[in-house]
Amino acid sequence: MNKLNRFEVAARLGITTRTLRRLNNVGKLVPKRDASNRPFYTKNQIDEFLKNTYKPKYKIIWISSTLDETKA
Repeated sequence: MNKLNRFEVAARLGITTRTLRRLNNVGKLVPKRDASNRPFYTKNQIDEFLKNTYKPKYKIIWISSTLDETKA
């Protein structure tokens, strides 16, 4: 089990730690606790969150940069 702290999770999701806290407060992505009561996330939690609940605001579309430069 890979333990990820809040900074690692926020970086992987492309969000701030404050947004991560908000997701925790509404119950969408709740961290587990270790023996010292420190919060951590697992890779499986992140994968499930991305697969089931996370909907990005914008869809990323990749556009090819090749141009057809035919000369007359």
